[in-house]
Amino acid sequence: GIVAVAGRRRRQRGEFAVAALAVHLLNHEDTPAQETESELGHLQAHLRWEPAWADRIVRRSVDQGLVRIKERHLHLTPAGRNLAEATLENR
Repeated sequence: GIVAVAGRRRRQRGEFAVAALAVHLLNHEDTPAQETESELGHLQAHLRWEPAWADRIVRRSVDQGLVRIKERHLHLTPAGRNLAEATLENR
Protein backbone atom coordinates (compact mmCIF):
# COMPACT_ATOMS: atom_id res chain seq x y z
CA GLY A 1 0.00 0.00 0.00
CA ILE A 2 1.02 3.50 0.87
CA VAL A 3 4.11 2.47 2.82
CA ALA A 4 5.41 0.43 -0.13
CA VAL A 5 4.85 3.34 -2.52
CA ALA A 6 6.68 5.73 -0.18
CA GLY A 7 9.60 3.32 0.13
CA ARG A 8 9.79 2.85 -3.63
CA ARG A 9 9.76 6.62 -4.23
CA ARG A 10 12.50 7.17 -1.66
CA ARG A 11 14.64 4.45 -3.30
CA GLN A 12 14.01 5.87 -6.78
CA ARG A 13 14.95 9.36 -5.60
CA GLY A 14 18.27 8.01 -4.32
CA GLU A 15 18.91 6.06 -7.53
CA PHE A 16 18.15 9.16 -9.61
CA ALA A 17 20.52 11.27 -7.50
CA VAL A 18 23.35 8.72 -7.87
CA ALA A 19 22.83 8.74 -11.65
CA ALA A 20 22.67 12.56 -11.69
CA LEU A 21 25.98 12.74 -9.83
CA ALA A 22 27.58 10.33 -12.30
CA VAL A 23 26.29 12.34 -15.28
CA HIS A 24 27.50 15.59 -13.68
CA LEU A 25 30.99 14.18 -13.21
CA LEU A 26 31.05 12.73 -16.73
CA ASN A 27 30.01 16.06 -18.25
CA HIS A 28 33.01 17.77 -16.65
CA GLU A 29 35.54 14.97 -17.05
CA ASP A 30 38.71 16.07 -18.86
CA THR A 31 37.58 19.70 -19.04
CA PRO A 32 39.15 22.81 -17.48
CA ALA A 33 36.21 22.90 -15.03
CA GLN A 34 36.75 19.35 -13.75
CA GLU A 35 38.66 20.34 -10.63
CA THR A 36 35.97 22.77 -9.46
CA GLU A 37 33.00 20.69 -10.58
CA SER A 38 34.23 17.53 -8.86
CA GLU A 39 35.01 19.16 -5.50
CA LEU A 40 32.87 17.77 -2.69
CA GLY A 41 31.73 21.16 -1.37
CA HIS A 42 30.86 22.46 -4.82
CA LEU A 43 28.31 19.71 -5.45
CA GLN A 44 25.95 21.01 -2.80
CA ALA A 45 25.71 24.40 -4.43
CA HIS A 46 25.80 23.28 -8.04
CA LEU A 47 23.30 20.43 -7.74
CA ARG A 48 21.29 22.34 -5.13
CA TRP A 49 21.46 19.47 -2.67
CA GLU A 50 21.28 19.84 1.08
CA PRO A 51 24.63 18.94 2.69
CA ALA A 52 23.27 15.80 4.37
CA TRP A 53 21.67 14.61 1.10
CA ALA A 54 24.89 15.28 -0.85
CA ASP A 55 26.90 13.34 1.72
CA ARG A 56 24.45 10.43 1.56
CA ILE A 57 24.55 10.29 -2.25
CA VAL A 58 28.34 10.53 -2.39
CA ARG A 59 28.63 7.76 0.24
CA ARG A 60 26.16 5.60 -1.69
CA SER A 61 28.06 6.21 -4.95
CA VAL A 62 31.37 5.26 -3.31
CA ASP A 63 29.83 2.19 -1.67
CA GLN A 64 28.46 1.07 -5.05
CA GLY A 65 31.88 1.45 -6.63
CA LEU A 66 30.76 4.24 -8.97
CA VAL A 67 32.89 7.06 -7.58
CA ARG A 68 36.15 7.36 -5.69
CA ILE A 69 37.32 10.29 -3.60
CA LYS A 70 40.86 11.62 -3.89
CA GLU A 71 41.89 14.80 -2.11
CA ARG A 72 38.27 16.03 -1.71
CA HIS A 73 37.53 15.50 -5.40
CA LEU A 74 35.21 12.90 -6.89
CA HIS A 75 36.30 10.74 -9.80
CA LEU A 76 34.19 8.28 -11.76
CA THR A 77 35.22 4.65 -11.80
CA PRO A 78 34.66 2.66 -14.98
CA ALA A 79 31.35 1.45 -13.48
CA GLY A 80 30.33 5.04 -12.74
CA ARG A 81 31.21 6.10 -16.26
CA ASN A 82 29.10 3.22 -17.61
CA LEU A 83 26.15 4.30 -15.46
CA ALA A 84 26.44 7.91 -16.63
CA GLU A 85 26.66 6.91 -20.28
CA ALA A 86 23.69 4.52 -19.97
CA THR A 87 21.67 7.24 -18.22
CA LEU A 88 22.38 9.66 -21.04
CA GLU A 89 21.48 7.07 -23.67
CA ASN A 90 18.14 6.37 -22.00
CA ARG A 91 16.95 9.98 -21.75
